[in-house]
Amino acid sequence: MTPFLEENAPRLEESARSVMNMQWNDTYHFTAPNSTVYPWQWLWDSGFHSLIWEAIEDPRSSQELETLLSTQLNSGAIPHMTYWGDPDAAIEQWGIPGHSTITQPPLYGFALATLIRNNHPIPLDVKRAVLSAFSYLFRTRMTSTGLLASVHPWETGCDDSLRWNDWEPQPFVKEEWNVRKQDMVKALHLVNDFAVSSPVFAVCSIGFNALVAWNAMHAALTLHDAHLLTQANALAARIDLQYDEQLHTWTDCTPHGDPGSQSRTLDSLLPVLICGNDDRIDRVFHDILDPSGYGTPFGPAGAHLGEDHFDPDQYWRGPAWPQLTFLLICAAIEHGREEQAVQLTELLCRGALHSHFAEYWNPITGAGHGAVPQSWTALSYVALRMISTPQHTP
Repeated sequence: MTPFLEENAPRLEESARSVMNMQWNDTYHFTAPNSTVYPWQWLWDSGFHSLIWEAIEDPRSSQELETLLSTQLNSGAIPHMTYWGDPDAAIEQWGIPGHSTITQPPLYGFALATLIRNNHPIPLDVKRAVLSAFSYLFRTRMTSTGLLASVHPWETGCDDSLRWNDWEPQPFVKEEWNVRKQDMVKALHLVNDFAVSSPVFAVCSIGFNALVAWNAMHAALTLHDAHLLTQANALAARIDLQYDEQLHTWTDCTPHGDPGSQSRTLDSLLPVLICGNDDRIDRVFHDILDPSGYGTPFGPAGAHLGEDHFDPDQYWRGPAWPQLTFLLICAAIEHGREEQAVQLTELLCRGALHSHFAEYWNPITGAGHGAVPQSWTALSYVALRMISTPQHTP
């Protein structure tokens, strides 16, 4: 703990509780990211929410996860959005009622493992749902490359990333890109009301694959599922082959194995979560704290500061994102990089407080952007607990 973290711990806890209570939907038992801007349930947000409720010692940690997994389709797929209370609101966007037709990073794996490790009683059907969801991903999204395909930028969680330059208008115009993303939804090939492929966007996103592997590992080890663990380990080994020694980052590829984006973005460093190479791990934590890399006063920038199109204020093109910094803190803890875990936690907490718990912020000035407050920014308090309380360490 640093003096800043010790001094601000009560304020961070109070803010986390306030933000989460403000966004809780007591009718349908889930936390909206922001009940005004984002009133629906999102997949990876709910995984983070479960961790936040657990850190503030609130039983809604289990409720959040159970509600998320109750959205699972018969196929095993879990939609990235569920329109609780107004299913018809989904029709205009997705063409079907109730839910979206794409998925998102499976944070339910790490959330489930964390709850079980901290002695929360988890119903058997919830455990089975998690295993079924991973089975669906490996069964339907595995490509001949050994990596999983994403069929829409929204599936990766990084909507307007520099990594999608091949699909984005050049020069980048947000309004035009928003239209293209809507056209990508219309082009999705659905089976049983869920996307399995796309003729206009398909990429083996290295960040998405890393999150699948890491979450699957945690779920498999906690639930003692040897088959899932084998799949997760194989995926991790394949991800490792995408490392570029010159760029010091992992890179995407196409579903056919052709080279993909080499843009240096923070999500492209998420394979550090499952990396076994000490030199690469050291390099990642050096770069994310280095002012000539990703290092800024309010947490790692969302893109390398040397990228041509870096913009600290533009959605997904440079700002600091609390959930990505949190995941890097998890990686630092799991790899025994305690000093870096503490440094990143202080930066995350500084950004959260300075931005008033904004959805994302300018990493240089701390100016908040997006929805304010945003629920996942309470991960700052989870990180604080993780570095200070052994039983909350992953």
